[in-house]
Amino acid sequence: MRINVDGITVYFPYEFVYPEQYAYMVDLKRTPDARGHSILEMPTGTGKTVTLLSLILSYQLYRPELAKLVYCTRTVGEMDKVLHELRRVLAHRDKCYAEDAPARAAASRKTLAVGLTTRRNLCLHPAVSSASSREEADALCRSMTAPWARGDPEDIEDVGGRAPRRGTATNGSVVRMTGADEEEEGGAPRALTAAAAAEKGLCEYFEGYDSEGSDAILPAGVYGIDELMAVGKERGWCPYYTARHALSFANVVVYNYQYLLDPKVAGLISRDLARECVVVFDEAHNIGNVCIDALSVAIRGDTLTRSLRNLATLNARVGSIKTTNADRLADEYARLVQGMSIQGILPANQDDVGRRRNAVDVVQASVVMLGVPFQYSESRVLRARLEYMRDNCGIREGDFLSFDALRQASQCLGRVVRSKADYGIMVLTDKRYVRADKRNKLPQRILELMPEANVDLDTNAAVSVSKASASGWASE
Repeated sequence: MRINVDGITVYFPYEFVYPEQYAYMVDLKRTPDARGHSILEMPTGTGKTVTLLSLILSYQLYRPELAKLVYCTRTVGEMDKVLHELRRVLAHRDKCYAEDAPARAAASRKTLAVGLTTRRNLCLHPAVSSASSREEADALCRSMTAPWARGDPEDIEDVGGRAPRRGTATNGSVVRMTGADEEEEGGAPRALTAAAAAEKGLCEYFEGYDSEGSDAILPAGVYGIDELMAVGKERGWCPYYTARHALSFANVVVYNYQYLLDPKVAGLISRDLARECVVVFDEAHNIGNVCIDALSVAIRGDTLTRSLRNLATLNARVGSIKTTNADRLADEYARLVQGMSIQGILPANQDDVGRRRNAVDVVQASVVMLGVPFQYSESRVLRARLEYMRDNCGIREGDFLSFDALRQASQCLGRVVRSKADYGIMVLTDKRYVRADKRNKLPQRILELMPEANVDLDTNAAVSVSKASASGWASE
């Protein structure tokens, strides 16, 4: 369907739209109009993702300069769901736009969308894909793809798919690709064949990407894990580095929070993203914890002990090598000077001078909240966070802890209703929920379901209200 939202046509891929979705689009459109920021909340199960994608992708037709959408999620599962919804939205948008404006649609660039996840999830090499942890997979990958492993020092700045080496492209189609045996300006091929890579202990898929993939853009389409793996198998390219390379050219990028928020990761992955981007953080209440994790390091006491022991061993070994090498250098230098003196090249006393060196279904469910989920207040991370908010934002510790606890409670309560067709029972078993300072921090959509008659009940009364509600649902 087509929806007019404040002067632009939004192509929405379903036959009807909830009032909440339309209101969400209206508020959302004000953000790119003002080139600003916004925080939007929408009840669980009312179609946030499809609403957001429909508005932004339709908006891009009217504001081509906002050509890139960066959509940040928490998990691989959420990334897959976004990409699945994105396929539906794009198919509907392109079909309707071709009907409404055929000339402009034919001239416009087709959309390329890429989902990026970790090496282990996007690897065809058996050793890396079967690694027991992400850290092990990353280390194995680097041992086969890093410049020092490949003996190619000229690639130090290029490894990682940051930009094409032998040409660029700015449209959504595949550009010229060189063969694996094509020679570079230096007269030698830059990449190895699969057999040669295996013989040298390198990755054949990275070598295939290096010889061809870095000179090509993926064809227009939506590429999740399965699609990238299929392209990698078909063309012999590394799916992970192909996806990283495509980030600079893709219209839509879907990846984990950390690729944009963690300075260590963002400096490698996201440094070439255009400034004119629309950035979305899904489930944005997790941003605080993600930032804390990104900038925190946990070190155990026994780790420090082992590290100090290893440093002492390393220091002794380095000192031994330096002493041995210094003695060898002194002997070689002495023999050189002596030989030159015998030949009459240096005066005899030059020997002494030389030694002085520098060294979507209907669900019936219930949720029972036991207590109020306050955080452990003695956590050092939490204490540091509370001190920062108190000193810099004027937020009192008790206010934040209460807000955070009620936010967690509302997240749990929201699970009972996944769509507008769902129904269920929410039970809050703690007297503190009766107090206005706690109850009023719950979302309005939950407060509307808590009339005074259903508050501060004993067990028998709560059971009676639940039975009455269930009977009403059954009759419907």
